[in-house]
Amino acid sequence: MEKITCSEIAYLLAYPPRVNELTPYWLAEIIARGRMIHQRLGFDNIKSFQRILKLNSESILVIGLPDRIDNNFCYEFKTFSKRTRKKVVKCGEIQCKCYTFITGLPSKLVLYDVEKEKIVSEKIIKYSPKEFKRIVKKALQIQKLIREFKQVYKKIQNGV
Repeated sequence: MEKITCSEIAYLLAYPPRVNELTPYWLAEIIARGRMIHQRLGFDNIKSFQRILKLNSESILVIGLPDRIDNNFCYEFKTFSKRTRKKVVKCGEIQCKCYTFITGLPSKLVLYDVEKEKIVSEKIIKYSPKEFKRIVKKALQIQKLIREFKQVYKKIQNGV
């Protein structure tokens, strides 16, 4: 059975592919700052969820770790700057749809502006099973293309 995480699904569809698997220092700093803000504001859930998605004749295990869960919602908390907002929102909305699928709870996307140092938005993300299947199918297609590209890339690189 194929496995994919909510983060992988969202990143595959919201951000450009990375050939180099090393995280650049500037990105590592942004991620570390985001984690600190997550923890400070209580978006630090440690319970993961999983559910099998039937996609045509395949079974896909979807795994995720929402940032926060309460009795009524699961939450995805995203930090952003003016430059990154559009892609961060797209990524967060996809993750929310994924979390709704795996938890059965509606999801809220919470946006934190790092320049203003505050939460600027909290919205419920609509979920459609049909749309979610389409999202996962696209993510799996991109994931396959990246794997194939990396194999060719390594063969050429090793031939030098």
